[in-house]
Amino acid sequence: MDNLHGRITRKNAGDSLEDLTKKGHLTCKEYGKCKVYTLNQDKFPPTNPEELAELDETVEIKKSKLNGITDKLKAL
Repeated sequence: MDNLHGRITRKNAGDSLEDLTKKGHLTCKEYGKCKVYTLNQDKFPPTNPEELAELDETVEIKKSKLNGITDKLKAL
């Protein structure tokens, strides 16, 4: 962590992350000296399969559009 241009010190950031972990908002995994904080996914409602299928379809459509645009750009 950097000092965020003097606004938040490394110690304050670490203390805040530890506090959020204790409150259950974050999950902390330690790998040796390294700590990785992630948002606690249990706080969100589960996503239904139909929504996921729609999102997957949208991603595929956008990927194909991107590939077409990339091909046109290469041709230029």
